[in-house]
Amino acid sequence: MTIQEDYKDWRKIKGIQLEGKVVLVDGILEKAKAMAIYARKYPEVIKLFTDPASGVFYKAFLKVRFYCVEPEKAFFIDNEQGFGKRQELVLEK
Repeated sequence: MTIQEDYKDWRKIKGIQLEGKVVLVDGILEKAKAMAIYARKYPEVIKLFTDPASGVFYKAFLKVRFYCVEPEKAFFIDNEQGFGKRQELVLEK
């Protein structure tokens, strides 16, 4: 998984890369937590997706699945230091 801003010039990219396991968020409580996080980040979108009157958007959202990344390794990417230059970060377990 990569986390970075959009850059017009790839040589300026800085961000985080994660390696690990991806697991389906399953269970009512876990899904509710994922939905709450999504709703905080995209409040207008969640209103549209949870309104039955929105038709196709509502039906599509009913099929949405949430996933969680369980990182095993993390790297800081800095292309200004060279293409693909990355430094491994220590993850506390």
